[in-house]
Amino acid sequence: MVSLFVFGITACSDDHDNVSTEQQETFQTASKDDYEPLTGKKLTDVAGQVATPIDEEGLADHISDNALPYVGRYRVVVSCKDPIVFCEQGTADFILNLLPDGTAHRTVIHLGTITFASENQYRQDYWKYDELNHQIILKRVSGVEFFYDIDKDKNLTMNLDRIANATDVNRTFFQEGNPFPHEAYKLKPENIK
Repeated sequence: MVSLFVFGITACSDDHDNVSTEQQETFQTASKDDYEPLTGKKLTDVAGQVATPIDEEGLADHISDNALPYVGRYRVVVSCKDPIVFCEQGTADFILNLLPDGTAHRTVIHLGTITFASENQYRQDYWKYDELNHQIILKRVSGVEFFYDIDKDKNLTMNLDRIANATDVNRTFFQEGNPFPHEAYKLKPENIK
């Protein structure tokens, strides 16, 4: 029995040595021209995907042409006293990325601290441009809609009255005690196409 065990270990060891030799020969003869360049994916393509599907009725695969000027990254610094940024002290960056495919990515970065990513720090939503009211409408996974007025400099300012009262879903959501912005924050464009 012991001899079978030793023989098995020896056989495995021999196979391992052969593979190692073959691998070494391959690495020694291969050049950088033998390999295809690696292509990467955006982080948002592979991580942080929405776990709960939202009702996508009325959402197109991409935004309308008149919404294209508003594609880009918007940012505002918010005090941690405001519960919408989910931090205890200091400030946080509230970042909104509007993409041409109609997705919106909300990120909250707490300045001066390193924390793990949570559902309160990153969310994928959907957006559209309301030409009649000259607003960006952000539809969250929960069904709540946030409304941002657009000024001449393409700043997005939260319209608190519409956020609180525009739909039954919104009214119920905030009446249940979910965080409501303390002020009408103005998100400034950082990277507008």
